[in-house]
Amino acid sequence: MADYWEDPYTLLDNIDLSYLYASTYWDDASPEFFLAESEYFGGNDHTALGHLIACTGLFMECVGYLLSGFDELDPKYDTPYFLRHYSLTTWKTIVEAWVKNDFEGRAWTIATIDQMRKILWDEPFDIQWSANIGQEGGPP
Repeated sequence: MADYWEDPYTLLDNIDLSYLYASTYWDDASPEFFLAESEYFGGNDHTALGHLIACTGLFMECVGYLLSGFDELDPKYDTPYFLRHYSLTTWKTIVEAWVKNDFEGRAWTIATIDQMRKILWDEPFDIQWSANIGQEGGPP
């Protein structure tokens, strides 16, 4: 299963599938709840209880898919794993992507940076602000 965690697109496909399954269980549980309510107010406590038990089981399946996706996966909790490992864009992830793809996209990046330099050229420069790099109140 190691490949599963190394490919963000496969991981996203499985997250989508988990949500699809959860949605199906949710859709199946909702009528059970309303049947239980109807039976309870109709004086049929035992029948209502049977519908609530069915509803609870379906809700448990729904939540299980939302929390951990598919039981055979290790580690569990693919959505937080995806968010921690693939959704954060940093200077490092950008540079690693360039290197991995033989610097694909470098022209767009350099053109964008050059355009930002051009825009900044005519703006007032605050020497104190730029001296605080990495500190609170200064540039990142």
